[in-house]
Amino acid sequence: MKPFHSIAIPHRDILEGRLTMDVFAADIHEVSQKRGPEEYKDAETFFKKTCVTEGLKIYSVQI
Repeated sequence: MKPFHSIAIPHRDILEGRLTMDVFAADIHEVSQKRGPEEYKDAETFFKKTCVTEGLKIYSVQI
């Protein structure tokens, strides 16, 4: 089995120290106004960086 750190490579923003705490919980109002972190304004970026859970699948279909 490969070591965890060799297969779970952090995204560039983490490696470069650019990650901020506001990306851990979306402010839905800010997202609806097209404001906030790029991770929430752009669907392609969001889904590249997000582990899609069953709950998220259900919620994303509803909006």
